[in-house]
Amino acid sequence: MATNFSPPTPPFIAARNHGGSQTPKALVIHATVSPDNVGTARAIAGMWAGPNSPMSSAHYTVDPKETIQSVGDHTVAYHCGFNQDSLSIEFCDEQKGPANRWDDKDSRAIIRRGARLAAQLCLAYGIEVKHSSVPDLKRKGPHGIYGHNDSRLAFGNTTHSDPLDFPWVKFLAMVRAEVANIKQGDPKPAAPKLPKR
Repeated sequence: MATNFSPPTPPFIAARNHGGSQTPKALVIHATVSPDNVGTARAIAGMWAGPNSPMSSAHYTVDPKETIQSVGDHTVAYHCGFNQDSLSIEFCDEQKGPANRWDDKDSRAIIRRGARLAAQLCLAYGIEVKHSSVPDLKRKGPHGIYGHNDSRLAFGNTTHSDPLDFPWVKFLAMVRAEVANIKQGDPKPAAPKLPKR
């Protein structure tokens, strides 16, 4: 569904491996299994662009200070078991440690940045801001917002279970706040007062 909102235009470092064309209908949230430090998004994009790149890629990677795009929105990235018609957002996170690691300063910055990105994508492509359940994904195919693990459980063809301990309620509330903020014409990210989880 076309809208009058433009997709984001972050710095672009092209991944070597990607596939055919698609119409974005869903956002798939991932975690990189790498540090949540400044510079990690650019390093991961560089890995996907390099001569020894694995047969994987993502549309966007987010660290505390930067978002990097590696695959165009209308091109399939190799990010989960069922890639067609979904946009992938990689959040820099080690995927180990206590669940409250998502509440540290760097992770909060990543989630804020990722929420703004997700809101821009949802508005640009008419994607509903809801966490799609596994049964709903099995029934309707890719739509809404879900994690790599949800894709594994719904569609198979992957063993990954990220993003572990992801604060879905907080994230979706932030995405909704960003959607409202963008619709009001404010180019700055929203800063909603939200519970920690």
